[in-house]
Amino acid sequence: MIESANELNRVLLALAELRDEKGMADSEAIVRLCESVVIEGRMPDHRQSLAFAEKIGFIGAQGGRYALTEEGEGFLALCPGGLYELSEEQRRLLIGSIFLHGTLSEETREVLSRFARAYGEGTFRWSPIDGAALEKWEWLLRLLRQLGLLAKAGDGLEVHPEYVPRVASFLSEGKGFTEEKLEKYLHERKEVGAVAEKLVAKFEKQRLRKDGCNVEAGSARVISKLRVDAGYDMESFDGKTPSLEYNRFIEIKGAKTPTVSFVPRTKSRWLGDSGIVTGYTFREASTPSPAAQSTNP
Repeated sequence: MIESANELNRVLLALAELRDEKGMADSEAIVRLCESVVIEGRMPDHRQSLAFAEKIGFIGAQGGRYALTEEGEGFLALCPGGLYELSEEQRRLLIGSIFLHGTLSEETREVLSRFARAYGEGTFRWSPIDGAALEKWEWLLRLLRQLGLLAKAGDGLEVHPEYVPRVASFLSEGKGFTEEKLEKYLHERKEVGAVAEKLVAKFEKQRLRKDGCNVEAGSARVISKLRVDAGYDMESFDGKTPSLEYNRFIEIKGAKTPTVSFVPRTKSRWLGDSGIVTGYTFREASTPSPAAQSTNP
């Protein structure tokens, strides 16, 4: 596993420097370039750093060569001046799109579920005295501390105040009625629903990136598979949100017909009851067009 979260910048910047006209760079050439500079007196395993970058979707591999993915390009764009140390926005992006949602969310949930609520301090805390053992998760705890999600609290650890609301929501997700449970009653998810969610998620991320909200774009997510009883399908942001606490909740409806006939109420009643910010109609091979407007739930 990667030794330091900062090593992501080192391998991604090396890849960006070495890539050819097709955007590809040889893995061994990347390793050699990384090894040519010693930072902070350490020489980590750069192959492990590349493997981690691939695991979280920042690079793609093809025959011993790597290329930056769209997510990797966006991550590097948050690193002004090509610095080794992660920027604040890069750290927030990793927390929101990788650890609290994404590749490492299940591991993160297993660790944070062992933290106890500290009501007096308004946070979650873990103590080596009365808390469950976390030795096997040392690598994850190290990364979460480097990113600023966790901080030292005496001999233990606590969730940084900025992320307490988001972590509380994250931990409650595991108690919801998941799609796996629902599958006992529903044999398969309608394909049109998955297509609709993909279209809306793509549009929502593009909207945020256009407004300069790259961190929020990386953290916006479809939650229908995780929390089918949430009452909506996607969590996003109205704009810049330093706390990464979701404030835009989107219900997604898909249909093969031109109209959504299965909603048993008029448009005005639907908007009035649900409080959706903006409705959009998506059609195949076309751009979204506004369908209605109202207020946030």
